Amino acid sequence: MKKPLRHIFDYAILSLLLSVSLFLLIYFNGNPKIQRVLVIFAGSCYVAWGYLHHKKEKTLDLSIIIEYLLYSVLGSMLVIGLL
Repeated sequence: MKKPLRHIFDYAILSLLLSVSLFLLIYFNGNPKIQRVLVIFAGSCYVAWGYLHHKKEKTLDLSIIIEYLLYSVLGSMLVIGLL
């Protein structure tokens, strides 16, 4: 199935946001307070990206936002727990 160019652009932005967050997480190794803030920021960006993506696609629904929020909270808690 061929994806339109706008989908590729959307996923490129998400990949860039998460890659920069990962780089900064590694860069600030040894400073757990900044790392926690970065993880929470990355999770917030993920939720915001999901909201904007689905709003643009006109598929926005409360269950989708809750799903993005729950995955973000779960992922953030896992990463913070591992730090």
